[in-house]
Formats: sequence, C-alpha cells, structure tokens
Amino acid sequence: RPVVQQVQTPMPQPAATAATSTQVAQPASTSTQAAAPAEEAFGDVTRGLLAAQADGRRAGAMLPVLGPVSTAAWNRYLESFSHPIPEYLQKRVETKSTN
Repeated sequence: RPVVQQVQTPMPQPAATAATSTQVAQPASTSTQAAAPAEEAFGDVTRGLLAAQADGRRAGAMLPVLGPVSTAAWNRYLESFSHPIPEYLQKRVETKSTN
C-alpha cells in the first residue's frame, strides 16, 4: 500500500506569470474585477510537490555513472555479502551528555 497517494495537481505559477495569464484569460467585461485567490488547505503545497516528484515533472536530469565508479560501487556492494550481519555490536558507542 503506497504511503503517498499520487495525484495530478498543477504546480503553482510565479505571481507575475499568474497575473498576466489571468488578465489574458478574462473577458474584457470582467477585467475590472479582481479574481479572488483560492484558499490553500493545509498540506496542499506538500501534496503538489510530492505529486510532481512522483510523476517526473520536477525530476532532475539523469546523470551517467562512469565505468570505474560504477565498477567500484558494484564491487563494494558484492563484498558486503561476504560479512555476516552481527546480532549485536561488540562495542558500545559512548556519548558525552551536554545537558
């Protein structure tokens, strides 16, 4: 079951772009009336950003991994299976309390 529900929501436009697009979209008779801004509910921005990340609208460019780097990472990954996972740690980490 997914933790985040994927929704299709448009990303908010910058104020200057939004103002010019509403002026162009409005008929001449209603241009004197100011459009009431939509009230944002709690979490709307977060849901919009998560949806944009999930569907790729705000995804970064794919970066290639060079051969030697990829080979070293793969070898480290494979080597990690040669060591058993300890049931407990032999040494305790000591911290100094600053309170």
